[in-house]
Amino acid sequence: MEAYRSILKSLLKIYSPSGDEERAVKEFIRISRELGLEAYIDEYGNGVAKWGRGRISIAFIGHIDTVPGYIEVSESENGIRGRGAVDAKGPLAAMLSALSSIRIRGSVPEDLATIYVIASVGEESDSRGALGLINKGFKADAIVIGEPTNTSKIAIGYRGSLKILIECSSVGGHSSAPWIYDSACEKIFELWGKISSTYGGSSASSTSAALTMVRCGEYVNVIPRSGSAVVDLRYPPKGPGWREILESLEKIAPAGCRVSLLKDPIEPVEVRPTIPVVRSLIRAVSKAGMKPELVIKTGTSDMNLLYGRVGENIAAYGPGRSELSHTEYEEISYWEFEKGIEVYEKFVEIYLKNHASNEG
Repeated sequence: MEAYRSILKSLLKIYSPSGDEERAVKEFIRISRELGLEAYIDEYGNGVAKWGRGRISIAFIGHIDTVPGYIEVSESENGIRGRGAVDAKGPLAAMLSALSSIRIRGSVPEDLATIYVIASVGEESDSRGALGLINKGFKADAIVIGEPTNTSKIAIGYRGSLKILIECSSVGGHSSAPWIYDSACEKIFELWGKISSTYGGSSASSTSAALTMVRCGEYVNVIPRSGSAVVDLRYPPKGPGWREILESLEKIAPAGCRVSLLKDPIEPVEVRPTIPVVRSLIRAVSKAGMKPELVIKTGTSDMNLLYGRVGENIAAYGPGRSELSHTEYEEISYWEFEKGIEVYEKFVEIYLKNHASNEG
């Protein structure tokens, strides 16, 4: 397993926040070719590794970009720390390692399936890698999204994302007489109070709201005449859709405030637990000595975009503790990483065996 650990270490050593992934993608290609896989960079900047020439297509899709915030890479005998160790270079390196193991061990006939490992770009920002796969018409019979799911869990859904821009204005005036003039800042916080009480969910089955940015005020003794804020709402597959949520915010906005979409919403996604990819992942996790659990994740991933466009036989799985994503303590144990490799490899074997049985 030492060779596979070195794959993860090599990817982590290259800092690759969204928009600056080129060096990491090139490293992914170099490693893939060294492992005996066909590898290339597509027209959207994604790194693509593949093996096999069969008509059944399996796509492991991870992402190589990270959120900003460099973390010095450090290793112990138990694991490794660094930006992306969990989200999501850990799962991506495990996918690539599993494909290498399949090729070396010959556990799957080369003419039975074509297996891809895709290092998608821009997942943490504009999803340009996933959108690129959609634009070029990429399709796969089975898709596994490489996201941290605490190693034994399988994500069958993600909440949607709705980013709202709030813009407020007022007459403003001298701060010595606040009872005379209204404040754009106070309007923003008045609206935020209503939003947080209406959408104060704290689980994957509810709608939650987070105030992520506020800009307000011009001078220390002037009551603000303008201000803006960004609210990030996450909403579940079952419940009010983004249009209904947006309409509700427009109705409660104070006079002088405008509510609009900051960017296109991302729809939630949920697949049935009985589809072949999910059933195969359940068996793979079980065969790896863990108790599988199906979950809906509170965030979003490329699965939200790829479902129904690249394929409907899709789920997310990956090693690593998801609660460490985007934190300053991002690390993955080698036990988690190696279990992830085992699950991905067993998934391919189980899926193809079941596929052959169903066709027979």
